[in-house]
Amino acid sequence: MNKEKLILQSWLTKIENDRPPLCMRAWFNPALWLMLALVILILLQLGENKEISTIVVVACSSLLGLVIGFISSLQASLKQWPYIKKHINTESIKSRMSELNT
Repeated sequence: MNKEKLILQSWLTKIENDRPPLCMRAWFNPALWLMLALVILILLQLGENKEISTIVVVACSSLLGLVIGFISSLQASLKQWPYIKKHINTESIKSRMSELNT
């Protein structure tokens, strides 16, 4: 399938989808922070008992920080989406899709 067609189809799907993504649900952030706290407590406990090295604790904590940062950036982007999608010309996308189908 044509790459342009795939991209345009993806945009149409995003524009027409009114269902909020999983990371924008009301329960997501509290659940994420609870899981993060539990993982950090487990890592610290394992680190104190010398079951894992300090480097592993630091590496896992850094990875968790990257994941939280990525999710925060994604949420900021998704909060802006309802305002931006009003300005996208869906008719132009649909006409180009029909051109590509012929």
